[in-house]
Amino acid sequence: MSSTQCKRAFESFIRASLPAIAKLEPELGEINQFTAIRTGKRANVRFSKGRMSNWWMTKKFWLKISNYPETIQFLRLLSMNSPFNGAIGKWITLADGNGASYSSAKDVAHTFLVSYLFLAGSRWNLGQAEKVWQDCRDYFDANIKTLDQFIYAPIVGISGLASPGMRGKPRIVDFGDGLELRRLSYSDMAKIGTLNENLAGVTMRHRLILWPSYFFVQSWKCEKWIEAKSNLAFRHTSYFPDWLARLNEEIAIARSLLSRTISVPTYAKIRLGSPPDPGGGAILEELPWRQQHWQILPTSISAKQLKLFLRRREKFLRMHGQDGWNQVMSSMRRYAIAWENSFTADTLADIVAALEVLLVNESTEVSYKLRVRLAWLMNEETSVSLEKVSKDISDAYSYRSKVAHGAFVFDDFRETRTARRMATGKKRISKERKQNKDVTRIHTLTRELSDCYVTCVTSLIDKGSLTIKWSSVGL
Repeated sequence: MSSTQCKRAFESFIRASLPAIAKLEPELGEINQFTAIRTGKRANVRFSKGRMSNWWMTKKFWLKISNYPETIQFLRLLSMNSPFNGAIGKWITLADGNGASYSSAKDVAHTFLVSYLFLAGSRWNLGQAEKVWQDCRDYFDANIKTLDQFIYAPIVGISGLASPGMRGKPRIVDFGDGLELRRLSYSDMAKIGTLNENLAGVTMRHRLILWPSYFFVQSWKCEKWIEAKSNLAFRHTSYFPDWLARLNEEIAIARSLLSRTISVPTYAKIRLGSPPDPGGGAILEELPWRQQHWQILPTSISAKQLKLFLRRREKFLRMHGQDGWNQVMSSMRRYAIAWENSFTADTLADIVAALEVLLVNESTEVSYKLRVRLAWLMNEETSVSLEKVSKDISDAYSYRSKVAHGAFVFDDFRETRTARRMATGKKRISKERKQNKDVTRIHTLTRELSDCYVTCVTSLIDKGSLTIKWSSVGL
């Protein structure tokens, strides 16, 4: 029997089953479904959480459709036609941990039915049926060893990304090796939220749910095995090779070269094709790159800024293997993670540490060398005076030492009660005054030394050399 006949039988099976399924739909139970609803005239959108039928439950009503001539014909052709008959009596297992047993042609047919219902609902749609047929054919084909999966990582803290050289908002910015930065449409955002609820918005401060429109998206070829139960074996496979390390590296580079407000709090797996993931996919990791506690509005990134960032990023990655590359990458990681600290003094301490890694590769006179080298470099790149930079780094290093040695550093006026309890003794009043100055000074230093760090690292990349021969400038 030909594949064309089997496909026609599949279409007839679906069309014959839909009226019965529609009648049984109220008994199936429900799962969450998200939709994007436009409000007003200015393209404002809100996301509504509704309900959809739990089509996985249709199997318990199989007897209602099992005696249909279309069902019997489809089951007969599945048993006779490749690749479907090759999966009967076997297990299909995926590298992501999902899988199912297909003991009979009925299990194969049910997979087709559920796939169609999740894609098109209980109404006939020829175009959606075509998609389901092709996806399921690939799924049951033992010669096709992988399935297309996607990793979605929501990006918060930025807005307004525009593609270099293009007007308007981009759909895709290619980062290479299958990694893309995508701006999703509202309907696509609702779709992936339905497929995996872990991506249905990101919880921000005060329990505010934000639906980010920007995502890091990585394509993934998920391994697939079709084999008899007796041959099933535990396989130690990487769920997604190097994804976590790649994402951490990209966030460190982006925070250092584009905006420190970029945050990626989690990532999850999505299968866009059929059959759908049982239970809506899986959450993979909770990431450290959260929205900063002081941030209310996202940072807007222009096309010019994005273009410059992409150029510097590509240049830096091409420099891998040069002297100083590991040092710069390590400093970027330290600078990026600095913004995850809840206390500003700790953030400042990490920025100083990042500057140390970047500019000082010795173990003696570290604070002195950092002070004079940073002052020299900033004087070369900007109009900031040597004296100011030297004073800033000296004060910052003092606060860093206190943090490193466990001393209390007053860096938030909300901690006034604790600060007053710490300011005891004969000079209590003067201590309180100094503590009040510390708050302002620490916040100012954090902002200014952050700018210094970005200036230093971009200067090294732009000049094409990640090290400076300090001896040649007398430092």
